[in-house]
Amino acid sequence: MEHGWGQIPNRENYIVCSPSALMALRKDPEIYKMRYIDKVDDTTEAMAFGTLVHKRVLEPELFANEYAILPEKNAANDYDSERLKAMCKEFGEKVTGTKRELAERIRNHLPDFVIWEELLDEVTAKGLKSLPISTFKKLNQIYEKIMAHEKVGEWIRVADKEKKGYWTHPSGVVMSFVADAFFMFKGVGICIDLKITTHFEPNRFMRNLYESGYHMQAAAYCQAISDIEGQSFDNFLFVTIEPAAPHRVRFLQLDSAAIEAGKVELNKYIHEFKQRSEQNDWSPRSIDTQIQQVSLASWDWEKIQEVE
Repeated sequence: MEHGWGQIPNRENYIVCSPSALMALRKDPEIYKMRYIDKVDDTTEAMAFGTLVHKRVLEPELFANEYAILPEKNAANDYDSERLKAMCKEFGEKVTGTKRELAERIRNHLPDFVIWEELLDEVTAKGLKSLPISTFKKLNQIYEKIMAHEKVGEWIRVADKEKKGYWTHPSGVVMSFVADAFFMFKGVGICIDLKITTHFEPNRFMRNLYESGYHMQAAAYCQAISDIEGQSFDNFLFVTIEPAAPHRVRFLQLDSAAIEAGKVELNKYIHEFKQRSEQNDWSPRSIDTQIQQVSLASWDWEKIQEVE
């Protein structure tokens, strides 16, 4: 098997990884095991919100068919059982039963009366996931900010988005991936990756680049898309979005040297992934079991010297 778009044929016959799995392994084999073997969900609120932004920006039709607005709880819809019982008593209705049963009796006297739990039931009955209106507004603000951007908005519109593919490493390991966005611009292949981050400024993003492993992730997408498409897609752009208002947008191009460094790491961790998968060994690396000496950072020593 080589490379292609869509699902992996005969997936059970291959050792399969993903860019996210490799980044977890890069961080620590135990983290990979926790997430991908033990299936422990360690998704943070920030990560979950990032997933929502991706869907709202890159798959707006799917987002609209999957999510519904749930009004915020407020004095007009948030009733506890005691308040509902008091209202039923005032109207001469029975005061036993569930909150929904109490609300139904109150509607005999106040036809427009509704409680928050019933609003949630309405959304669930449609097979939709509910989002608070505050989250929905925030997602729309980010979407509008990105799409109004002079360059990014147009690129997002013309790009292939959220396309699932697979790529075979020379070792035989198959990498499954979903590309945020990619397109050809005047004969140049460009990959785009959305990052919701407080490190959206170039200098802050760069300081976090190696630690996060984004250069390896970028290399994985560039390599895979280039091989599938049969032409170079080695230009990689991060679209960084500030999660808090005013949701400032920056687009940052990763230079070729960083992508090449990422390819070296990609190759290294795919080989480690294959070896560990074959041996079912997700134990800590040897360096993690040794005592390691630490000290003050060089800039801290400079501060001490200034004091002295």
